[in-house]
Amino acid sequence: MLIVLLVMACQSGEKPANAVVEVAPEREAVAIATADEIEEGEEEGKEEKEEMEEEEENVKEEEEENVKEEKEEEEEEGKEEKEEKEEMEEEEENVKEEEEEEVDIVEEKVVTQESNDIIKGKADVVDPGLPRIDKATEKKVMPDEAAWDELLSKYVSADGKVNYQGLKGEEGKLDSYLEQLASNPVSEEWSRAEQMAYWINAYNAYTIKLILDNYPLKSIMDLDGGKPWDRKWINLDGKTLSLNDIEHVIIRPKFKDPRIHFAVNCAAKSCPPIPNQAFTAENLDKLLDERTKSFINNENYNEISDGQVKVSSIFDWYGEDFGNLTAYLNKYSNTKISEDAEVGFLEYDWALNQK
Repeated sequence: MLIVLLVMACQSGEKPANAVVEVAPEREAVAIATADEIEEGEEEGKEEKEEMEEEEENVKEEEEENVKEEKEEEEEEGKEEKEEKEEMEEEEENVKEEEEEEVDIVEEKVVTQESNDIIKGKADVVDPGLPRIDKATEKKVMPDEAAWDELLSKYVSADGKVNYQGLKGEEGKLDSYLEQLASNPVSEEWSRAEQMAYWINAYNAYTIKLILDNYPLKSIMDLDGGKPWDRKWINLDGKTLSLNDIEHVIIRPKFKDPRIHFAVNCAAKSCPPIPNQAFTAENLDKLLDERTKSFINNENYNEISDGQVKVSSIFDWYGEDFGNLTAYLNKYSNTKISEDAEVGFLEYDWALNQK
């Protein structure tokens, strides 16, 4: 490459005007290389910068997309929570309205009954078929067991024999009690003891009603082809039940207490005697223990010795409820039974348990 220099000469002896200066080839080559490297470096820097800017732009877009997705998810979750809350509030409102309507209907019936009683001069008389309401809580309460307790104490002996003929003369009182049971079904608000007492009393009262409806008779087995416990005729809790439903579908699986076998009565001589008092939440546990201990130690139902026992067939039919039978008997037996004692079962007498 030639660099031309124009030299202005004003004096003689100097280089003439329009002279040119030549640059050595080596220096020219170095200059060319340096310029190329600079240009190449600038190009590479430019590309790196563009790549970095592009990468930053991608990261930014990805972050914005993530933020957007998270926001959409939060909004969707918030929407679902809001919908669930609205559904729960709507359901609670519906339940509340149904309860209020039920209370209004019951109160209307009670007011109508009381009004009729006032007109008839019987303001203190209330139809036993109407549900009883606790005015303080406006909740259904348990049936009044007083009438049932009175019938039992009057017509059932201490050893469980029933005066069906005498009861027949007061069957109306029993019917009124059964109406109370039907009008005041079990509530989950009741305690376990209240519910259990209700079902035991119901079983025994409806068994006696079955006998009275067919009295006189020699055995409950004479009814319904020997299967009176399977017939569905008891209207309780909005359902039509059999005696077997009450005992084996409700009482046994719900309460899982083997002592109930000595509380419910099947109107047979070999059946554990019916107590001459009603079960209540207050006396339930004590009465169950007393009935169990009394039955196991009664020689009319069980024969127990140290090395050999012959017990009621109830312990055979419902063995799963008692577990280890010897161990269970020893909890209540006055005679200690050996673990290796021979166990047998007595024949069941289905004759009516009447006086």
